[in-house]
Amino acid sequence: MPMEKWIKLTWILAAIPYFIALIFGIIYAAAGKLLFYHEAFAGMTSEEIAALHPNLMTLIGLIIRVMGCLFICIGLVGLFVIYLGYRKEQRMAWPIIFFTSFLLIIPLVVETYIVAGWGFPFPIVLICLICWICAIGLNMMIQAEQGDKAAAAT
Repeated sequence: MPMEKWIKLTWILAAIPYFIALIFGIIYAAAGKLLFYHEAFAGMTSEEIAALHPNLMTLIGLIIRVMGCLFICIGLVGLFVIYLGYRKEQRMAWPIIFFTSFLLIIPLVVETYIVAGWGFPFPIVLICLICWICAIGLNMMIQAEQGDKAAAAT
């Protein structure tokens, strides 16, 4: 496979977690209430919580909407950095992608496992983790090969 296709695959794999974060952000911001896996974890529905303590449900709804907006921001900024890094072939984009993805994905995997166990949405978060690991690994392989070519040229 030509090197250009490996590079494109690496950028696509790096974009998947940010795209999924954007989708979940839209879902959370639009819903503004507990989703089914939150309700299973809490043992109560949004309506039951609202009946017991309306102010608590209002707070929960606001927190979920804010969390959705944060996921939208993270997704958009990540996709923007990936797009510019790929289009302008900037190697500096990779450390940004690595650390922001690390700060997003690892805590999200742990939190999702605690709340949902092996059920939905854990498989989606696991796919994000696998894509991130593959993208970083491929990037390291590509950088090493490009470094070998540059060393051989001198």
